[in-house]
Amino acid sequence: MNFDTPTQQRAYHRVKQWMVEIAASAEVGMEFELDDEAPIFGVSYGSAYVELEVAPFSWESDGGAEEQDALLIISASVVAGATVDAECARFLLQKNESLAIGAFSLGVDDEIILSTTIPFSYCEDSEELETYVVMICDTADSLDDEIIRRWGGQRACDP
Repeated sequence: MNFDTPTQQRAYHRVKQWMVEIAASAEVGMEFELDDEAPIFGVSYGSAYVELEVAPFSWESDGGAEEQDALLIISASVVAGATVDAECARFLLQKNESLAIGAFSLGVDDEIILSTTIPFSYCEDSEELETYVVMICDTADSLDDEIIRRWGGQRACDP
């Protein structure tokens, strides 16, 4: 696997260690799989499936020096094939306002996605990472049935 920055590589290996700890926790019931070619983890929790990507992030500081971090991008494909009309879009935008973590967006072919991005340097341990992942999973799981009932489609994790 290739990494764009040393910081991304360190973050990936730390997140991998944390995911092993989280999956080993009997009370959580979370399973994960590794992508052999990209710094992405597939996470199953309940009926939800999310991807956790460790992406590089660089910026120029006020003094002109390049700073580096990594971003933890947690995303769930919630519903595919829904009729995304004005009412559905309004529903998703209003839900965004009330979510503590994450926001809805539309992907290719109007796939409804729930995601959040956290700087790796803000995530201190496996418990904190678990909280973010579980919140995205729980939100996706709690809203997919309502979206399907009102606008059709199917859960993105269903075949």
